[in-house]
Amino acid sequence: MRCKAKFLVLFASSVFLTLICLTSADAQPTKLTVVTNLGVPAVLAEPDPLGSRSHIGIVTMHSDGNYLSGGNCIPLAQRGYRALCMNNQFTNNADNIEGFYQIAPTIARGINHLRGLVGASGKVGVMGHSMGGPLMSFYQNAAENGPSACRNPQMIYPCPEEGLRNLPKADFVILRDSHGGWGFANLSYADPAVANDNNPNRRRPQLDMYDPSNGYDPITLSASYSDRFLRNFLDGQSSRYNDHISLALDRLAKIEEGQGDYTDDEPFIIPRADGAARIWLPDLKLQERTRKPFKLLKDGAPPSVEKIHSVRVPDGRHEENESYATALHSSVRRFLGKHAIRSSNWTVSEDNITGIDWASSHTSTPFNVEGISVPLLVSQHSGHYFLVIGEIIYDHARSDDKELVFIYGANHGGSACAPCAAYHGLPPFGDTQKVEWDYLHTWLLARFP
Repeated sequence: MRCKAKFLVLFASSVFLTLICLTSADAQPTKLTVVTNLGVPAVLAEPDPLGSRSHIGIVTMHSDGNYLSGGNCIPLAQRGYRALCMNNQFTNNADNIEGFYQIAPTIARGINHLRGLVGASGKVGVMGHSMGGPLMSFYQNAAENGPSACRNPQMIYPCPEEGLRNLPKADFVILRDSHGGWGFANLSYADPAVANDNNPNRRRPQLDMYDPSNGYDPITLSASYSDRFLRNFLDGQSSRYNDHISLALDRLAKIEEGQGDYTDDEPFIIPRADGAARIWLPDLKLQERTRKPFKLLKDGAPPSVEKIHSVRVPDGRHEENESYATALHSSVRRFLGKHAIRSSNWTVSEDNITGIDWASSHTSTPFNVEGISVPLLVSQHSGHYFLVIGEIIYDHARSDDKELVFIYGANHGGSACAPCAAYHGLPPFGDTQKVEWDYLHTWLLARFP
């Protein structure tokens, strides 16, 4: 696809740059417009000319990733929709997010902007990929239920009510290879082998997932962990994370009593707790399949309904666990608001995840979809490791109109996973991106003719 500048217009302090994108023969040409009146950078993708599907608008955003390339919007515009790719005030600045509630008013401005374009008879939905899934599910939960969306008795850090009243509701929600939430992410990232936060090189070898004596192979980056090691590892992970939650709550109480090291917040850093201790990465038997059959979408073949099996590859990169980047850099309030989630006797098996208190974190996708009543599509990728969490999200979803589908061989970004096919001796997976976007189009056509 190629884009060329069409015109540049100056309106007072706003600049609108419009590009015409030339597409393949079977897709509509698209127009990209930089939108500058939303308080954050945003790009609107539309079919050019507008057509019969232009009364449907979709807002998409990641919790902290840059969406200005339009890659999450152009495929929608090529199928006739208006799509708004937005950044937010924390884009490329994730360490400073205290909670999704800070972003909700920005999403609301995007929805209102699209409603102004599609008109009173049009429909506007929200779509989130990866950590955009938890974000957009939180937004819709708050839009439908107000501040109660993150002020339940189990919530570790209840949201302030400001900004969560009278949010415009989306007409539908689409989640693409959604994560379970920031709290769940950081629990699963935390290395239980760390014996002392002040000296993370002091380790408990019996809990070290990268120790070959525990089943890890540093040559193949794969592992086959025993049930006993897995149980001890997960117990250690849960214990370490719950201890940090207790510590952060204690520090917060002292801050609010005027006895903290600072008047408003405090630094809160956890070594080796942000990305390298996901036990399922090297061990392919974990999160390997769904419990129930679902629709599997393949390039060049009709959909089938079956238990879904992962085709991912082992990816246990032990050297990353020693990197400074794996330290969770946060503050007391930001840790409790964004990263904290409670667990007890949590388990990761071939087809399930249990022991997570999903309602203890407002960033939890399973918790947030319990508050959503509009049509919900969850589309997960079998070349990645979110099969099981996708089924958990689906099971928690309250909407009467909900669907979970899987894209065969797609990696997390949506492209065909070539290493997956080679590793498992499978034929190439084809154009997995087209498969997914075409199905999203089919799903929308069935609900919003």
